[in-house]
Amino acid sequence: MRRSPPVSAWARRASCRWALALAMALCAGCQSGASQPTDDHRRVEQLITAVEALRAAYERRDLPALQALRSPSANLEQLKRDATQDFFTYDAIALTMKVERMYLRGEQATVNVRWEGTWRHGADEPAVTDRGYGVLVWSGRETALLEDMTGNLPFGMAGR
Repeated sequence: MRRSPPVSAWARRASCRWALALAMALCAGCQSGASQPTDDHRRVEQLITAVEALRAAYERRDLPALQALRSPSANLEQLKRDATQDFFTYDAIALTMKVERMYLRGEQATVNVRWEGTWRHGADEPAVTDRGYGVLVWSGRETALLEDMTGNLPFGMAGR
């Protein structure tokens, strides 16, 4: 049986240096220029922004801003009625909305949201708090517009 000659400490260090240099060269070769986000990524960001705009408009009690987010073809009169009643009933609204998941299908996107809110009549009265889960359906690729809503959404707390 043949034995391989012992490897000197210098040879071990040299081979480690070569391996390290090779690994660094491979990693440097893998780097590319700044990557561009995909169309789906841009659309997801746009939908997250649209959900935040819906939340902020409702919290600010801004009916024209809520109406601007609605698709012209959508029959969302209930949203308008509910929001108007909430704005008339409550002095302050604090709302958080978190996107749970999204489904993108062609021009349409379904966004599942979880929300939690506090509605105040006045400084002396106790606040109304609630939370829930709902679905917002958005349409359009360039601009996301609200098409439909289902589930337990925060709009219409005055009527509950």
